[in-house]
Amino acid sequence: MPDFVVIADDGSDERTNGLIGSWKNKLPLKHIWQPDTEFRAARARNLASLKSDAEHLVFIDGDCLLPPSFIDNHRKLIRTGLAIAGSRYLLNRRRSLNLVNGSEKISGKLFAHPKFINIPLGILRDARPRAWCTFRSCNFGVMSTDFFANRGFDEAYVGWGREDSDLIVRMLNLGLVIRSGRFATCVLHLDHPTHDRQTLHKNNNQLSRVMSDASISRPMATSLEDL
Repeated sequence: MPDFVVIADDGSDERTNGLIGSWKNKLPLKHIWQPDTEFRAARARNLASLKSDAEHLVFIDGDCLLPPSFIDNHRKLIRTGLAIAGSRYLLNRRRSLNLVNGSEKISGKLFAHPKFINIPLGILRDARPRAWCTFRSCNFGVMSTDFFANRGFDEAYVGWGREDSDLIVRMLNLGLVIRSGRFATCVLHLDHPTHDRQTLHKNNNQLSRVMSDASISRPMATSLEDL
């Protein structure tokens, strides 16, 4: 089990509060909420990370299910100076809907795909230390000191897309390297309608500027006073 779970909530309604309340006797939960003005995942994740006092941070999305050994395997792989790029298995729409409406229960059968087999890849995990395209915010791990040295997510990314690519590119610029979490830290990703991607062109341009200038490292705009 994790030491605690911080829920980074980008403007959901009272139904989320009710659900969290029903789980507080089963999990050590902290809930960070911000108003729903725009898609501000970067800021929500920064708020959540500031509320954590853990040495090791594992980020996942709310549409992902975790196999039993997920946290333990992240802990085994993480080191200072590394970013763990976890993998994902995309569940089809029919089974995703069945899980959401309760007609299918969460069980070990969901994790039968070969991606969930634990395989000790040894030195192969470090074979692509700068493969930033393998890094997704729905599943990654990093030491908190490395995350804050990199000043977290860039909150200038508003709207869907590229805030996770920006994060890992700036981490690489600071000297961190990527370790693959394949066959150890896979998540089950539920199918759902996609977000509006009208801001993707703007965010792509912003990412291009970061990739062309290795000196860029923007500060986190969020502070604990915002909580």
